[in-house]
Amino acid sequence: MFRSVCTIFASMNTLTLYELNSIVQELIETEMPDTYWVQGELSEGRVGYGGHFYGELVEKSEKTGAIAAKARVTCWQNIYARVAAKFARATGESLRPGMKVLVEVSVSFHELYGYSLTIQDIDPTY
Repeated sequence: MFRSVCTIFASMNTLTLYELNSIVQELIETEMPDTYWVQGELSEGRVGYGGHFYGELVEKSEKTGAIAAKARVTCWQNIYARVAAKFARATGESLRPGMKVLVEVSVSFHELYGYSLTIQDIDPTY
């Protein structure tokens, strides 16, 4: 499907940014419908209004320590309450920036906010 969508849109003269972002969103939803276990370091994180967690997950180069990849992460309140409690029970610590974590995420793309990962679970033994 990915190739056929790309072929169709390659033949178009121009797209608006919203149209392009809508295509990207549809492709991600279609081609990546599952959840994935991802390891990374929380480079920032905060609990916002309503108890939702907002942060950033990064991967640093082993050679240079420079950031090689990063993604915005969100964990909705109903899931974050469970994930944070599970992590605290197993480790005796709260989630905080600088921690390396193994999280189960779903991948999403929003026309306005771009690419992000939504945390579904955490492996506190990582």
